[in-house]
Amino acid sequence: MRMKLVVGLCMGAVALAAAPLLAPSLVPSAKAAVATNRNNSSNMILEGMSAIPKGFGGFNLNVGYRGLTLDMAWSYKYGHYIWDEGVEQMENDGYYDFHRNIGKDQLNAWTPTNTNTNVPRRIRDNGQGGYYYSSKYLKKGDFLRLKNLTLSYNLPRGFNSKLGLAGARIYVAGTNLLTFSGLNIDPEIKSSGYYNYSMPAMRTVTLGLDLTF
Repeated sequence: MRMKLVVGLCMGAVALAAAPLLAPSLVPSAKAAVATNRNNSSNMILEGMSAIPKGFGGFNLNVGYRGLTLDMAWSYKYGHYIWDEGVEQMENDGYYDFHRNIGKDQLNAWTPTNTNTNVPRRIRDNGQGGYYYSSKYLKKGDFLRLKNLTLSYNLPRGFNSKLGLAGARIYVAGTNLLTFSGLNIDPEIKSSGYYNYSMPAMRTVTLGLDLTF
């Protein structure tokens, strides 16, 4: 039996990692920080919440026993945040009333008779939306993903010679088969950390036969 493990690691630049994901030019005043005041509510700087990961990398595992071989390639990334534009638009507080889907949680929006809620009041055509650039829509982007897996079997030489073959290999291969993440979207998005309904990585399974004459 043979086994081989290869690990790669890359750390994000410390200076860059300290940069905020969203950095509007103004810091909110004490008045703007009050929950009932919407004016300039989108001007807060989300300190320490960067799209740049603290670390990323991958590792490969190769295990073989007689004619059977298992190859795996994993990748990971941690210490960064993703801005979920999809949820931000569905959970807005009135700006997108008529041309976008609305999240179910909006049924629990603040009203004079429903004050015990964390969902803001909905205002039709609200151009001063308190939801803009809220940390509510920032999510930790940490993930571990099985990028590639191949299980193969090399047929015995005696069997190959009966068929007039120099070699034969049967295999099944898959990509993106497993993902461990706290997100409900594909964690591998563009480097800016901005998610806006982008297509997820495809999950594929392939069955194959290699013949050598």
